[in-house]
Amino acid sequence: MTNNSDKVTIILVDNHKLLKEAWSVILNIDARLLVVGETGNAEEAYSIIKEKAPRIALVDIIMSPVDGFEITRKIIEFSAATKVIGLSVHTSEGYVKK
Repeated sequence: MTNNSDKVTIILVDNHKLLKEAWSVILNIDARLLVVGETGNAEEAYSIIKEKAPRIALVDIIMSPVDGFEITRKIIEFSAATKVIGLSVHTSEGYVKK
């Protein structure tokens, strides 16, 4: 059995409630993973990351009023240990490079 301290902790940052819920269910099926927070806004994301120090942040790129690129920059500033994975339905090369 996996101890919670051994799990890869994850925060979900997406303004679509159903997507957050789906990701949470899918990720929590794996005993090695643990979703420690879900939010649809930047300020709450920063608060959760500061409190929970997750290893991974899954961040939707297209959010408002603060987009995922800005959220990612701030996460890197105050939590270098948290790795960010950007999520988007957009396939344009510009988004990928950014």
